[in-house]
Amino acid sequence: MGITAGHNIDPEPVDDAPPIGDGGSLTIRGAANGQATELVELSGKTVLSTTSFGAGSADDINIDSDQLFLSDGAVFAADTFGTGSAGDINLNLNQLTMQDGSRIGAATAGNGAGGNINIGTQASPLDLIELSGYALSAPSVRSGIFTDSLGKNEDAGDITIYTYDLNMNERSVIRATARGTTEGGNINIILSSGGWLQMRNDGNPDFPTEIATSATENARGGDINLTAPRREAVISAVLTENSDIVADADRGQGGVINENVGPVIGFNDYNGFRTPESDFTAISARGIDGVVNATEDNPQEPPPSQPDIPRVEQVCPLSQAATSRDAERSTFTNIGHGGLPPNPNNTLSVPSIQ
Repeated sequence: MGITAGHNIDPEPVDDAPPIGDGGSLTIRGAANGQATELVELSGKTVLSTTSFGAGSADDINIDSDQLFLSDGAVFAADTFGTGSAGDINLNLNQLTMQDGSRIGAATAGNGAGGNINIGTQASPLDLIELSGYALSAPSVRSGIFTDSLGKNEDAGDITIYTYDLNMNERSVIRATARGTTEGGNINIILSSGGWLQMRNDGNPDFPTEIATSATENARGGDINLTAPRREAVISAVLTENSDIVADADRGQGGVINENVGPVIGFNDYNGFRTPESDFTAISARGIDGVVNATEDNPQEPPPSQPDIPRVEQVCPLSQAATSRDAERSTFTNIGHGGLPPNPNNTLSVPSIQ
């Protein structure tokens, strides 16, 4: 299935009075033989969405495909512009590729709650997710996965990703945002055993490649949970390239980052502020900073303590003098015979040899 520039697929939004209906759901699933659609491709300024206005909620987008390919600003969206909730986006895929400012998002621009984005499942993780690039005509429009609550009373939705590898390049983004007094959504990335989360960027300090939960005004930043079975995966970046994993807030409390993946390579060490380099931190500009919980990969075990060896009294059978020594340790006693000088400063004389 391919959709090219300038086309929209959008079930009719509910905006007639009274505005209380829900938007229609949009589902692309396997054919009658049970096989998933091989490829869903959107390119150019193409939008595939469910949208709701008023009190109605936007329903879900469900895609069951081998591959989903978005390029040149194509958009998947489940949004609401009223008091209803945004819909969820559920993607059951083997591979997801997003390029050149393409976006997947569930957002609310009113007072409704943001929807959730679910990519893969624990039983069926993706093989590969690749996010890269931005719109050449608008560098601030970056390829990414977003949940946003742009109202002031409802929380942003969560992003949950199950994959073997996740490659993020050239300013791409995974972000959950909230404002007002709400709470930012959580980002949950579960890598398969042996997987790799790799982040690369062109070093632009204004547009980092990032995984971020962000909260403005008094909202609390959401949490970022990075996990892998038995900690058998890797997170890597290049320190000088400005790739960030950040849970931040403005006046509210920063979120929590829980890392339980494996080696984390190429980031500043949880320094409490953002830099033009690659950062891994949880902060609040004017509120309470968040927390980074990172598991040590190779904790050094303390050396074994020296056993407490008792000292025992012994009597030399020749000198009849009492001596002491550590049990189970050998000793050497000079009793003046056997080829040693009486004084260690003297040389051995011939008559002393017996």
